[in-house]
Amino acid sequence: MTSLERRILETVVYFDIFDYPLRANEICKWLYKEKATLENVVSALGNSEFLKEKLSSSDGFFFLPS
Repeated sequence: MTSLERRILETVVYFDIFDYPLRANEICKWLYKEKATLENVVSALGNSEFLKEKLSSSDGFFFLPS
């Protein structure tokens, strides 16, 4: 797991507490303790096996599986 993958997961987990799924640009905007480009976030979301195991997505939103 890379630092970016961990921060993406932490960001999604935080917003999931409030039942608030995020789009890639929102993950980038609210990314916890790290700055990343939208391109890097989108790439991680699309290519990371770690994130694919931990997150679900639908209609461009990312969230924790139920």
